[in-house]
Amino acid sequence: MLLGDDHTTAAKLDDLVLSTLRPFVSEQQPTLISGPPLLLPPKQALTLTIAAHELATNSMKYGALSVPSGRVSITWDCVRKGGEEKLSLAWRESGGPPVETPNTTGFGTRMIKQALAADFEGSVELNYDREGVTYS
Repeated sequence: MLLGDDHTTAAKLDDLVLSTLRPFVSEQQPTLISGPPLLLPPKQALTLTIAAHELATNSMKYGALSVPSGRVSITWDCVRKGGEEKLSLAWRESGGPPVETPNTTGFGTRMIKQALAADFEGSVELNYDREGVTYS
């Protein structure tokens, strides 16, 4: 369990990412997870868990995690913006099938962009690069 029983305990970002991705990756598909130790408040931890699960699900269906050669990297850092420290997190896929920009935006994509931007007081960028999807 990442959050305490009272749902008020912060969660370690690396633990959160590892536990969320565990069902989606194997030893044959190593995943790079890298960043400084960081604790997230419960609301941000929940939002990030939902977003990571949605990204991993989509990757299993259509992206890098749908083929043995595909890889995902999740990296983060703290950056100073406007006098405040902000989380800068990136999800990058590579080695998967060629990416095509979808014709429509699904619920999961809208949820990720809106919820992450609101809960982290920032912005979310999604790119459908031919080599792999990136969120940052």
